[in-house]
Amino acid sequence: MSVVTIAETAAEIEKVQYAGHAAKAGRLGEWLEMRIHLYARRSVPISLPISPFSERRQINSERRGISQNLVI
Repeated sequence: MSVVTIAETAAEIEKVQYAGHAAKAGRLGEWLEMRIHLYARRSVPISLPISPFSERRQINSERRGISQNLVI
């Protein structure tokens, strides 16, 4: 997980929190902490998407029958 990705995800969490969605921001923050923890222990393969936003894109692509592995 790159520092840029962490910073981008943290910025998105801050935007969500600023928009008044504290619960969603909290869940995203927990997700980011878990991902960092798992990645630090190398429990997560590097080929997995590293952003909740890219995971959503990958799932949507698979539903449309696109087999590309989108890692943003």
